[in-house]
Parts: sequence; C-alpha cells; structure tokens
Amino acid sequence: TPPPGAAPTSDARVAGDGRGGARHPALGAAGGGSVEPTVDDALFESLRRWRAEVASQTAVPPYVVFHDRHLQLIAGRKPSSLRELAGCPGVGPTKLERYGDDLLALVAEHTDAPDSTDPPGSTDPPGSTDPPDSTDPTDR
Repeated sequence: TPPPGAAPTSDARVAGDGRGGARHPALGAAGGGSVEPTVDDALFESLRRWRAEVASQTAVPPYVVFHDRHLQLIAGRKPSSLRELAGCPGVGPTKLERYGDDLLALVAEHTDAPDSTDPPGSTDPPGSTDPPDSTDPTDR
C-alpha cells in the first residue's frame, strides 16, 4: 500500500524495466502462467556462437544483440517462421528484420538434424507412404 498522498503504483510496472512495461511471464515474473519448452542445449550454444560473431562484426557487446535468456527461449520454442520468431520475447521488429533469417536458418539446422534419441531407421524418409511390413494378417 502506498503511503498517504503517494500516487498508486501499477502491478504491471517492473522496477528496473526502464520502459514501464509488464515483465513477460517467460522471463520469470512472479505468478507467470506460461511454461516454456525445454531448451535445446546444442541449438542454444550455436545461437551463442552466432551472437558472438554478430557482436564482433558490429562492435557491440553480445547482450546488445540478444540476451542469453532470449536465446534460451528461442532454443526452446524453435520457431519455424518469422511470425513465430516475432512472438519470442526480445525479438522486436528491428531485430526480426536484422537477424530473423539467420536465426531461423540456425533453428532449422538443428530441427532438421536427426534426434539422437531416435533409433536408426525409426522414421520414414520424406515422401514415404508405404505401410509398414507386417506378417500379422489383421494389420492389412
């Protein structure tokens, strides 16, 4: 409760935000209702290497390109379009235009790679429509 005579404060404002906007639940606001997918560690490390290269080329600190937490969210969500990428915290119109294609290419490289937990041959090649072979007549 504010002291008598003080202006009421909004719960949507976050101290230190600098913009007065609401903190995104995925970034750790108390009571946030969204649960983010598990971070793909290999993708996260690739994103960090990419960010270091971009930061070096543009002579800015890496956190100016993207904060680690935003890269973690991208590595968890694995967006496949600019629209999905735009929905990730930390990706505004400028960063979307500047880095969107590079980020989507990195995500696609990791998404298209076979999952090491799948046994070999567990997925059909693209375009395969043949039913699985079976000796059980009830499967036909």
